[in-house]
Amino acid sequence: IKAMRANVDILTLTATPIPRTLNMAMSGMRDLSIIATPPARRLAVKTFVREYDSLVVREAILREILRGGQV
Repeated sequence: IKAMRANVDILTLTATPIPRTLNMAMSGMRDLSIIATPPARRLAVKTFVREYDSLVVREAILREILRGGQV
């Protein structure tokens, strides 16, 4: 893209910053943009900490597959 036009701005999106890219942003080599508001109707993330139970894992995987999600 830069070869076609030198003054093009490029926005790279990531949910988790890659260390090299984060370092470039923190050192001023790249600008850092932060999207502070979640998408409309975004559900909160639920985190559970419990003993391993293969039945619970199986149910969670099946629920995710049935809703069309990724495992």
